[in-house]
Amino acid sequence: MVMVNFYPRHFKHLKNVHKILLRRYEEPFPILKKIGKVAYKVEVPTHLEIHPVIHVIQLKAFNEDNEDEKRKESHRAPVLVTKTYEHEVEEIMVHDGIHPSHVEYWVK
Repeated sequence: MVMVNFYPRHFKHLKNVHKILLRRYEEPFPILKKIGKVAYKVEVPTHLEIHPVIHVIQLKAFNEDNEDEKRKESHRAPVLVTKTYEHEVEEIMVHDGIHPSHVEYWVK
């Protein structure tokens, strides 16, 4: 089991969040296999939409704390939560493409 340092630049919804507000390493993930000398294939959830082969610089060994269960609980919100919406889009009212990397939609 390893902890993974996901870089904010890999996630669109985290690009504008300052790195101090993010957790350095995310929950432990199981290692599937070693790829070459400096990479491992890690079992990451499919909703993250990232490549599962991760360089060793982004990995940290997970040491489970068996003495006190409360110490391993994080007080910060999990970063890897994706946004879901309860309502369905009926119609796209306005499409504004100011810049190729920034597109806004007004929906009904």
